[in-house]
Amino acid sequence: MRNFTPHSIKIIDVNSVVFDSKIRKYVPGESESVIVAEFPSSGMLSGNIQTVPSESIDGVPVYVKKVIGCDPLPDGDDMLIVSAIYAVAARKSGLPMNRLLVIADPVVTPDGNQILGCIGVGPAM
Repeated sequence: MRNFTPHSIKIIDVNSVVFDSKIRKYVPGESESVIVAEFPSSGMLSGNIQTVPSESIDGVPVYVKKVIGCDPLPDGDDMLIVSAIYAVAARKSGLPMNRLLVIADPVVTPDGNQILGCIGVGPAM
């Protein structure tokens, strides 16, 4: 498994975190969070998505996202952790999705301001 986001990805044991319904995110539990795996960045795969104007609704400007393209997948058969934006661009560009993973729910600081890791990965949709 290789990470193609610009930062390392830490997988935190879901049994060492709790779901905080006030911020609707996972936060560290009472004991120290347990990191079960860490994937340093192997580079970055980028999706080219532009925001373009559409017809306004009741005088309110409306914009749509348009996929222009994306970086090609690296050779090999490794599973690839990518950003959600890259996953969308890859799908719209017709790339095979069977190797692409995105993070599952993030784990954040108790104030919700900093991502500490995630509870796992899952197939890109």
